[in-house]
Amino acid sequence: MKRLYTAAVLFLIAIGLCIVEYVSINKYADEYVERIDRIEEMVKTGSTQKAAFAAREAEKNWEETVSIIDMLLFHDYVDEIGANLVQLEYYIKYGEEAELFATCESTKEQLLSLKESELPDAKNII
Repeated sequence: MKRLYTAAVLFLIAIGLCIVEYVSINKYADEYVERIDRIEEMVKTGSTQKAAFAAREAEKNWEETVSIIDMLLFHDYVDEIGANLVQLEYYIKYGEEAELFATCESTKEQLLSLKESELPDAKNII
């Protein structure tokens, strides 16, 4: 009987950890999508210095966030997002708006894909 209780407790712990991971990934993905949207809006309105600063801050914060996310996810996705965030500041500084917007869209798609990969669907579990 003790084995069943132990198994049930371990199962509940695993479920709890999965829920914490899911909520964390969703929160981080939403936060960075919002940051990228703000950067795009700043560039569109001509506030390139503010946009460059915001891009630099997003990249610095991503470096802090990545230490948490790397424990939870496949590293290639996380590395690609980080590389894209690094490029944003340079595109803003050198006036490469087409590349900036393309990279922003690509990064947002990667973040949304990251979120979707954590959904408790049968296709993600199997």
